[in-house]
Amino acid sequence: MRRILLIGASNNPERYSNMAMYRLIENGYTVIPVNPFSEIATKEKTLKKLRNITVDIEKAVIYIRPELLENDIEDLIRINPKEVIFNPGTECPVMQRKLEKHNILVRNACTLVLLSMGEF
Repeated sequence: MRRILLIGASNNPERYSNMAMYRLIENGYTVIPVNPFSEIATKEKTLKKLRNITVDIEKAVIYIRPELLENDIEDLIRINPKEVIFNPGTECPVMQRKLEKHNILVRNACTLVLLSMGEF
């Protein structure tokens, strides 16, 4: 399973979430974009809400502010990814503790840096 949930996906090539999405795809991952406002230009269908996830997810990478994720944290816990990566500016100790309480590994790291170092 190499399926990644990208929460806060963007079509804007200047956004880090867009850069990470294409780097993940280049590295052989299947990326499921999540964006409630726009369709993201990938072969995978863009999901508007986390509650619509019905497949196993290896990792979730977060590119939205904590207050935007707050209402969906229970859905993220239900999805039960092996790991959640909070990218710079998205960190939230309260949500991180909730995830860890359900045995989900949490990292505060930059997806692009992890990919470039071979540590993703």
